[in-house]
Amino acid sequence: MPATKTYSPAVIAELRTVTGRSMPINQSTRDYFGVGDREKLAYEEKLERYRELADAHLQATAFEDFRATALPNLDEAMVEYVESAEFDELLVRIIRAEERPEMQELLIERSRALVGAWAAEEHAAEAGR
Repeated sequence: MPATKTYSPAVIAELRTVTGRSMPINQSTRDYFGVGDREKLAYEEKLERYRELADAHLQATAFEDFRATALPNLDEAMVEYVESAEFDELLVRIIRAEERPEMQELLIERSRALVGAWAAEEHAAEAGR
């Protein structure tokens, strides 16, 4: 197993997002505990607050805007890729490299079935839009 790469504080300080801002390395858990400790909040309300905290940390709205602008056909491109011979060859190569010989054919067929089912669902969803 390869060793995990560690970075010095100086290298981490240089990490930037595509917007040029410093990338936060850790998400503050204090806010989450603050929500969890509020006894008057119902469980569903706590989940909503957790989602708000996560969305803010991950800049979910900004990411969705970026995705819609820069990657408008990402879903279609992914479906096209997983239906390609290139993806099938990759799937088979990985399973043959990582799994015991007696499990390989079963896992290849199962993986093909699952990927095919996902692609079919995506095509159906696209047709329904």
